[in-house]
Amino acid sequence: MSEKDNKTILPRHISGVLWGIAKVTSTDRTIANNNIKEASGLIQTILDYTLQYKYSRFSGQEISMCIYSLGKLSPQFSNHPAIGLLFVAVENKINQFNTQGLANIIYSLSAILMSTSNSYATSTDSKNQINSKNLEAGISRDTYLLLLDRVILKLKDFNPQEFSNTLSGIAKIGFSIIFSGNRNVKSSS
Repeated sequence: MSEKDNKTILPRHISGVLWGIAKVTSTDRTIANNNIKEASGLIQTILDYTLQYKYSRFSGQEISMCIYSLGKLSPQFSNHPAIGLLFVAVENKINQFNTQGLANIIYSLSAILMSTSNSYATSTDSKNQINSKNLEAGISRDTYLLLLDRVILKLKDFNPQEFSNTLSGIAKIGFSIIFSGNRNVKSSS
C-alpha cells in the first residue's frame, strides 16, 4: 500500500468492511457460498493490511468490531496473526471499551476459540483445561482476566442482551484459560 493509501484507508473503514462481510456471509449462506473465494481473498487482504497498523490507530469500538467479525467469519481466519495483535490492542485500550464492546469481545472470543478446535476443552479430573493442540488464538490468560475484571466493573451498566452475550461467551470459554496453567493459550507446536 502506498503512503496515500495509509492516509485514506482509516481504521473505521477496515472495521466496517470486516463487520459488513461477516454480517452478510453469516446471515445469507447463499451469498457466502457463491462468493466465498472472492470474500476470502478480500478478508485475507484486509487482515494482512491491518498488520501494518498493529491496531494502534483503532478505537475500542473498531477493535471490538474486528474481533466480532472474526468470530463470525470462516474458521480459516481464526489463525491469522492479526488476531494476536487484536488482543494486544485490547490490553492497551481496555479503558476505551463500552459495555457492548466488552460483550462483543467475550462472545466473539468464544466463537474464535470454538472455531479453531471442535473440542477445545477436555475434562481431566473434573477440571476443564484448554486443549491447545489445535488452538491458535493468541490470547493470554492475563488479557482474559483483564477483560473479566472490566466486565465486573461495568456489570451494572450492561443491558440484558449484553449480559446474555457475555455470560454465553464465558460459558463457552469456561474458565479454561484461567486454569490452563499456560500464560498464553497459543500453541507452541
